[in-house]
Amino acid sequence: ILKLCSPHLLPHIVHIVNYCIEFSIFPTVWKEGWVIPIPKKAHAESYNDLRPITILPTLSKVLEKVLESQLRQFLNSRSILPVLQSGFRKGYSCATAVYNVLD
Repeated sequence: ILKLCSPHLLPHIVHIVNYCIEFSIFPTVWKEGWVIPIPKKAHAESYNDLRPITILPTLSKVLEKVLESQLRQFLNSRSILPVLQSGFRKGYSCATAVYNVLD
């Protein structure tokens, strides 16, 4: 939905995200999600046949993505992460983690 409306909404979203970052605010309403049970198979007969998913507010995901990007850029530009840290890093995998440990 944001992609369809972005030319009109983008300046407002940028303002909200910048405000949240500047004043260290993460709105309480953005911390709440809606849990929706999804059947694992066609005819769910018990709770074990359901898989819960949580629907989060879109703006919370936008703010989290911006913060993640800024934090990742900060850590990478200063080489803060240890060499053995392979999780959640671009260009790293389980194979590089094993290689770094054995090397």
